[in-house]
Amino acid sequence: MRYLVFTEARIAALPLPVHGEENYRDPGVPGLSVRCRPGSKSYIVRYRLGGRGSPSVRLTLGAVGSGGVPLGEAKKIAARIAVDVAHGRDPQAAEKAAAEAAKTAKSRMTLGDLLSAHESELHARNLVDAKPMVRMLQRDLVDVLGAQRDPASITLQELVQLRERVRDGVPGQVNPRAGSVPIFKARVYGLFEGALRRGVISVNPLAGHRAQRRSRAELIQAAERKTGRALSMAEVPLVWLACSDPEVNPTFGLYVQMLLLLGARRAEMAAAKQSWLRAATPTSPPLLVFPAASVKNGAEHVLPLPELGLNILGRVHRPAFSDFLFPGRNSRLTGKPAAISGWSKLLEPLRKAAAARGLEGRWSLHDLRRTARSAWPTLGVSEDVCEALLNHTPANALIPLYDKRNFAAEKARALNLWAAAIESAITGSGKAADSPRPAAGAKAGVRANMELVGGDDGYPRAAR
Repeated sequence: MRYLVFTEARIAALPLPVHGEENYRDPGVPGLSVRCRPGSKSYIVRYRLGGRGSPSVRLTLGAVGSGGVPLGEAKKIAARIAVDVAHGRDPQAAEKAAAEAAKTAKSRMTLGDLLSAHESELHARNLVDAKPMVRMLQRDLVDVLGAQRDPASITLQELVQLRERVRDGVPGQVNPRAGSVPIFKARVYGLFEGALRRGVISVNPLAGHRAQRRSRAELIQAAERKTGRALSMAEVPLVWLACSDPEVNPTFGLYVQMLLLLGARRAEMAAAKQSWLRAATPTSPPLLVFPAASVKNGAEHVLPLPELGLNILGRVHRPAFSDFLFPGRNSRLTGKPAAISGWSKLLEPLRKAAAARGLEGRWSLHDLRRTARSAWPTLGVSEDVCEALLNHTPANALIPLYDKRNFAAEKARALNLWAAAIESAITGSGKAADSPRPAAGAKAGVRANMELVGGDDGYPRAAR
């Protein structure tokens, strides 16, 4: 070991050994040395954590010269290390911890990353509501907390505040959506459960969180909403005819009539497209085929269309470039008709029109599905066919493994009986089921449209 008061010029003039290494120490800077080896010079710092007699530790700071560590910076680092050692701190351990923290921060999944991974998972599982789920989480969670937020840092208090924001809205910015609060909470919980499975967080911030206990009156109201109702055959005409009321959106009115006729789920019927139609054949009536990816239980759902269903389709005003059977408002993104949405706003005028005709009490779109299911057995439809028409998954998982019937003929007979019952009820009220009737050739146009394009399965597909 040789001693030398360091300057840039003196260090530059140090000779490089042919073999081995030479070390030069500055007596004015504790621990700082210049190590000269064949072809290189570098700054190093030596220190002992345990005092005299303990092992010496060597820490390399970097190369000397252009592109390396400046002499002034090397002296500052050596002085800082001396302070750390004097206080019993290991400088290398601190460096390693800092490097590990930087590495972890770089690889950590942000809230935006988490939502993207969650979206991919939802689409891989073919969830029908994947898009609205992601849209709500983006708008009400990620956009508020920030896409770069660390999911592990999100607290229960913040999520409760977001829930209240959804419930109460923000004046001039966000409309109140009290009915969306349970949906928002469930979707956020699912997002964080996915983060838990991926190891991004160690605990779901919503785990164990419960809403305030409801009062007896609230429990009774919730039970009534959950139970729902089935319209009587005296009430069916009141809803059916209200669908043609001038205050009701005409496309929505026809959509509601189809829900009642087929007992379909509202979201699945809203997504239905002309390309899902199949024309009649010598052995099959016209069909509406819901692909597996579009239905709740992931099983293709085939519904025969009675004459009354074709009448409904023939009266829909449908832009030439829209494939939806019941087009909604134009999308803000594409400018083209999107699927029907905003059921609450569309349904309220229909409820008022039905009430004006004498329908008492509140009812929902899902009650139309209950109405059809309750009426079918009275028409002689078996329980198996009723459940097949609703596309319910049997409680016994072995049934679909062994019972391969598709109930095609039985479904057609059941829906024809139900259509006749609806027409009879409406005729008894002095009106026609398909009033106002489509213009001449409308029904024929629907059939012709269904026969334009041949499908791979042998059934002609509807043209777009």
